[in-house]
Amino acid sequence: MAKKRKPTSVEKGRVDKSIVQNYTGSIFSHPKILPQEFVKHVQELESVTGSEVWMMIHQGKRSLGGKYSRIGYELFDSFVDAKSLLPDKQDKGTSLSLLVESPGGLAEPAYRLARLFNRCCGSFDVVVPRMAKSAATLLALGANKIYLGDDAELGPLDAQFFDYDVEEDYVSALDEVQAVEALEQSAIDSAWGMLVYLRERTGKKINTLLPEALHFAAEVTKPLFDKIDAVRYSRQSRALQEAQDYAERLLLPHPMFDKSKAKAIARDLVRNYPTHGFMIDREEAERIGKLENGLRVGLQVSSIPAEMANLLDWFYGNVDDIVVIGKLVEE
Repeated sequence: MAKKRKPTSVEKGRVDKSIVQNYTGSIFSHPKILPQEFVKHVQELESVTGSEVWMMIHQGKRSLGGKYSRIGYELFDSFVDAKSLLPDKQDKGTSLSLLVESPGGLAEPAYRLARLFNRCCGSFDVVVPRMAKSAATLLALGANKIYLGDDAELGPLDAQFFDYDVEEDYVSALDEVQAVEALEQSAIDSAWGMLVYLRERTGKKINTLLPEALHFAAEVTKPLFDKIDAVRYSRQSRALQEAQDYAERLLLPHPMFDKSKAKAIARDLVRNYPTHGFMIDREEAERIGKLENGLRVGLQVSSIPAEMANLLDWFYGNVDDIVVIGKLVEE
């Protein structure tokens, strides 16, 4: 007598829980089939946040991601192509949490991504286990809530460009702009110092001595100003202003920020940190944005429930070999 065949899970009308499902990223993932432990933690994060989790994880081995290894126009275009899969803002029971592990990239695509998420989903939250630097910080400014892990960091928004002429590496536009600003201040100090000196030595009127003081300052600083490439300086200055304007525009819709507060935060992030890699952790983020009265605005960094904190701790050390763009989908 032939042995009776057991019905498959499909024939039973349900999925057999003993069958392990394989998942990949809806836009891109490396490896193609994501580790089961990683998938489990993403699903747990969805349960904790009560929202659909999308991912932009490309900080580890950047070469694995190719065109998705940083925030750029191709990455933005891919999210646009997938926007029909984003949670619909008309569905009040669904929202978007973006799990970010990113070194950054270009300001304009980051700004466009934030606008895309807000337009399609109504709002979105950003969850950062370890790092959302540079343009990824700009993207986070458009979020309704920012969740930073205990050891997570954001970064300054000073624009970067590749210096083909001298450094042959990425350098900060702020370096050159601040150098010129420092030189301008030096010229003013030189003129004032000479004016005071001549006044004390000669006793003549300021109107008489001012031309001599200005001539002295000009002669001292002229060799340095002559070395400035005006076109290059103008380009770097515009790049910084672009980042600042994008940041301000993303912050303004948030109910906690009026124009003066948004401007203070944006300016701080672009101009008031010494290096592009400066660490902005949760405590530092809450001090960003100095107003004219000396008070600090601070980014609205949300407190993290214990169950989310445990998940962020796990993600912190387990995404170096993973690149994921999009949401989990069955392979």
